[in-house]
This record gives sequence, C-alpha cells and structure tokens, in this order.
Amino acid sequence: MTRILVVDDEESIRVLLQDVLGSNGYACEGVGSAHEALEKIERSDYDLMIIDQNMPIMTGSQAIALLRSNPKHHGLPILMCAARPPEKNMGVNGYIPKPIDLQGLLDAVGRVCA
Repeated sequence: MTRILVVDDEESIRVLLQDVLGSNGYACEGVGSAHEALEKIERSDYDLMIIDQNMPIMTGSQAIALLRSNPKHHGLPILMCAARPPEKNMGVNGYIPKPIDLQGLLDAVGRVCA
C-alpha cells in the first residue's frame, strides 16, 4: 500500500486530504508542521509527501530544500499544495493548486505514484 505523509498547518485541510486519500486506498499520516514532517521522514519510509507551501516557522519550500540536500531523500516524490505553482527548480514532482480540487488531488497522486 502506498504510504503518504500529508503536511499542512491547517488541520481541516490535513484531515480532508487524509480522508480522501485514505478512502481511495492510500495509507496516510498527517502532521501540522514542516519540522514534524522532517522528523517523521527520518524515522519512517513514505512513498509520497504532500506539503503545503505557506506554514509558519518553516515553509514547504524550506523543508523541501532540507530534504533534497540529503541524498537519502533525493528519490522521495513530493507534491506541493499552494496558491501559485512552485518554481521549477524547487525539487517537487508536482503541484496541487489551492483551493484543492479533490479529483485533481487524486489525479496528481496517481501520476506520481504510478
């Protein structure tokens, strides 16, 4: 089963994503900050991370830069949720626009996890 880590400081969005992905056959865990995500990724293996861009203390792009600087995590697929598309050199595998279209979410996850 595909394991997905959902990272968003807004609990309602995090829970929605976990529920939608979980009901479509994905195993999901959620955390509310980039720091928590980095800790979880060091302790567990995930097949995909979905991360919000705008979070307090550490943004999604800052967390991605830290992950990509570690060779252990170069291959981890990452989808970013944001109001605007991320820069091309950010190291993400895809983009989920906010507000989130649930079918678009499932399509993006399906493409990355295929």
